[in-house]
Amino acid sequence: MEADKKIKVECLTWTEAWELFQMKLGEDTLDFHPEIPELAQAVAQECCGLPHVLTTMGRAMACKKTPQEWKYAIEVLQSSASKFPGMGDRVFPLLKYSYDCLPTVARSCFLYCSLYPEDFRISKPDLIKRWFCEGFLDEFDDMKRAENQGYNIIGTLIYACLLEAGDVDYEVKLHDVIRDMALWVACETGKEQDKFLVKAGRTLTEAPEDAEWMGPKRISLMDNQIEELTGSPKCPNLSTLFLTDNNLKMISDSFFQFMPSLKSLELSNNSITELPRGISNLVSLQYLDLSETNIRELPIELKNLDKLKCLMLVDMTQLSSIPEQLISSLSMLQLIYMVKLGISDGEVLKDGLLSDDNEALVEELESLKYLHDLGVTITSASAFKRLLSSDKLRSCISGVCLETFNGSSSFNLTSLSNVKRLSGLSISNCGSLEDL
Repeated sequence: MEADKKIKVECLTWTEAWELFQMKLGEDTLDFHPEIPELAQAVAQECCGLPHVLTTMGRAMACKKTPQEWKYAIEVLQSSASKFPGMGDRVFPLLKYSYDCLPTVARSCFLYCSLYPEDFRISKPDLIKRWFCEGFLDEFDDMKRAENQGYNIIGTLIYACLLEAGDVDYEVKLHDVIRDMALWVACETGKEQDKFLVKAGRTLTEAPEDAEWMGPKRISLMDNQIEELTGSPKCPNLSTLFLTDNNLKMISDSFFQFMPSLKSLELSNNSITELPRGISNLVSLQYLDLSETNIRELPIELKNLDKLKCLMLVDMTQLSSIPEQLISSLSMLQLIYMVKLGISDGEVLKDGLLSDDNEALVEELESLKYLHDLGVTITSASAFKRLLSSDKLRSCISGVCLETFNGSSSFNLTSLSNVKRLSGLSISNCGSLEDL
């Protein structure tokens, strides 16, 4: 218990934080210009309630007596706090002490959170899936058992004030100052082979030059406006690549050629209509998210990803085909979400959905030895009955989407009582349903 107390970073209430900041700032500066009090509160709010940060910022701003200087300080803090005088050489080392006192696994998990953009609401379940596929949660071989370890680490980070509880129970967030400290550790103080390259939320229209890809272990280009990925960057160390929330329309076939160590690839919420055939080079890949893309067909080359543990296929409304035996060839899969697929112009396309004539897909899912988490779209009463008749699949289902349900005017919700892992149910475009 004493060890727990040593790693906790005490956070002040807003009233306490504002009082401390005013004390270090001084009344002369606070009263010098009518705009300064409001701007000073904005600066103090960026300090995360941390006494060391409030003290450093208050002293640094004591000589700033024009609104322009204060507005500039706010801009610097919101873009990169490490550039602010006193943060990189005094405050961050103090905050880093709480990080240094964490167990090794918790340290890796904490730094991973800095890959997300500022103010990003991070889903706990999604974060734990990524941690598992990156190899952080190595106490267990299966994701189901590793979940508890993941939630325990999240609790440790929240207790240490390195993570904050989100607005809803299943989310967490990283305060801007803490995120900057994490990036300072990951990008500037770590070993060369463990460094991060994080340019999330920078409104980039082009990817970094190939030379920048050479060293980093983790790269995040989330929330930008990049449309193309070309070339063949050599990335011998790269384990994580976040490309979510861009305008990606094209990835060249050679782009993934030299990424032998890549474990986690995030391509969700992009406009790509096809995957490059070179994705077959990602022989170490364990996590792949293609959700909310315009991909029309999964390439047969995905068969080569024989280490894949987690495959996310959600809201892929243009997906009309999954090659036969592709899913069953991914023998290490532990989690697959196939929700809201292949729906275009109001028609449900059969491939990739549990529908009346898709017995083959059911059999492929049943063949996955390690599968324990399944999210699936169901389009008919008979398909639903077939799904529940499988002891294997019934024990795996965590999410069900009833989409354009046909063949029956009623659906008995009590039939889901034997689906013990079910945590989500959605119903859409089911005009023929009259009773639930």
